[in-house]
Amino acid sequence: MESMAPSLYGELSGTCSECGADVVLEFDPLAHVLGELRGRAAYLYQDVALIAHHYHWSEAEILDLPAARRTRYAELAAEHGRGRDWH
Repeated sequence: MESMAPSLYGELSGTCSECGADVVLEFDPLAHVLGELRGRAAYLYQDVALIAHHYHWSEAEILDLPAARRTRYAELAAEHGRGRDWH
Protein backbone atom coordinates (compact mmCIF):
# COMPACT_ATOMS: atom_id res chain seq x y z
CA MET A 1 0.00 0.00 0.00
CA GLU A 2 2.85 2.39 0.83
CA SER A 3 4.23 2.06 -2.72
CA MET A 4 0.83 2.88 -4.23
CA ALA A 5 -0.04 5.73 -1.89
CA PRO A 6 2.95 6.86 0.14
CA SER A 7 2.34 8.85 3.28
CA LEU A 8 2.88 12.56 2.90
CA TYR A 9 3.47 12.97 6.63
CA GLY A 10 7.09 13.66 7.39
CA GLU A 11 9.85 16.14 7.92
CA LEU A 12 10.25 19.26 5.85
CA SER A 13 13.58 21.01 5.79
CA GLY A 14 14.78 24.31 4.51
CA THR A 15 16.94 27.30 5.22
CA CYS A 16 15.85 30.52 6.87
CA SER A 17 16.09 33.31 4.30
CA GLU A 18 17.01 35.87 6.97
CA CYS A 19 19.62 34.14 9.12
CA GLY A 20 20.64 31.13 7.02
CA ALA A 21 19.84 28.63 9.78
CA ASP A 22 18.71 25.13 8.83
CA VAL A 23 15.06 24.56 9.72
CA VAL A 24 13.43 21.14 10.10
CA LEU A 25 9.81 20.53 11.08
CA GLU A 26 7.28 17.75 10.95
CA PHE A 27 4.32 18.29 8.63
CA ASP A 28 1.06 16.38 8.76
CA PRO A 29 -0.95 17.25 5.63
CA LEU A 30 -4.14 15.64 6.96
CA ALA A 31 -4.06 17.74 10.14
CA HIS A 32 -3.27 20.83 8.08
CA VAL A 33 -6.17 20.30 5.66
CA LEU A 34 -8.62 19.52 8.47
CA GLY A 35 -7.55 22.68 10.29
CA GLU A 36 -8.08 24.74 7.14
CA LEU A 37 -11.54 23.25 6.62
CA ARG A 38 -12.51 23.96 10.24
CA GLY A 39 -11.35 27.55 9.82
CA ARG A 40 -13.34 28.00 6.64
CA ALA A 41 -16.42 26.49 8.27
CA ALA A 42 -16.15 28.99 11.14
CA TYR A 43 -16.00 31.87 8.67
CA LEU A 44 -18.94 30.44 6.75
CA TYR A 45 -21.13 30.49 9.87
CA GLN A 46 -20.05 34.05 10.62
CA ASP A 47 -20.75 35.16 7.06
CA VAL A 48 -24.19 33.53 7.03
CA ALA A 49 -25.13 35.12 10.37
CA LEU A 50 -23.93 38.55 9.26
CA ILE A 51 -25.67 38.42 5.87
CA ALA A 52 -28.90 37.01 7.33
CA HIS A 53 -28.99 39.72 9.97
CA HIS A 54 -28.20 42.55 7.56
CA TYR A 55 -30.17 41.55 4.47
CA HIS A 56 -32.82 39.29 6.07
CA TRP A 57 -32.10 36.48 3.63
CA SER A 58 -32.60 32.83 4.52
CA GLU A 59 -29.71 30.49 5.18
CA ALA A 60 -30.57 28.55 2.02
CA GLU A 61 -30.47 31.72 -0.11
CA ILE A 62 -27.12 32.69 1.35
CA LEU A 63 -25.59 29.24 0.91
CA ASP A 64 -26.80 29.17 -2.70
CA LEU A 65 -24.58 32.16 -3.48
CA PRO A 66 -21.18 31.48 -5.03
CA ALA A 67 -18.47 31.74 -2.34
CA ALA A 68 -16.97 34.94 -3.79
CA ARG A 69 -20.34 36.74 -3.83
CA ARG A 70 -21.19 35.50 -0.35
CA THR A 71 -17.87 36.82 0.93
CA ARG A 72 -18.43 40.20 -0.72
CA TYR A 73 -21.92 40.55 0.74
CA ALA A 74 -20.51 39.72 4.18
CA GLU A 75 -17.79 42.36 3.71
CA LEU A 76 -20.36 44.97 2.70
CA ALA A 77 -22.59 44.14 5.67
CA ALA A 78 -19.60 44.37 8.02
CA GLU A 79 -18.56 47.72 6.53
CA HIS A 80 -22.09 49.04 6.93
CA GLY A 81 -22.08 47.86 10.53
CA ARG A 82 -18.91 49.88 11.15
CA GLY A 83 -20.63 53.00 9.82
CA ARG A 84 -18.98 53.11 6.41
CA ASP A 85 -21.06 54.53 3.58
CA TRP A 86 -21.20 52.05 0.66
CA HIS A 87 -23.92 53.44 -1.57
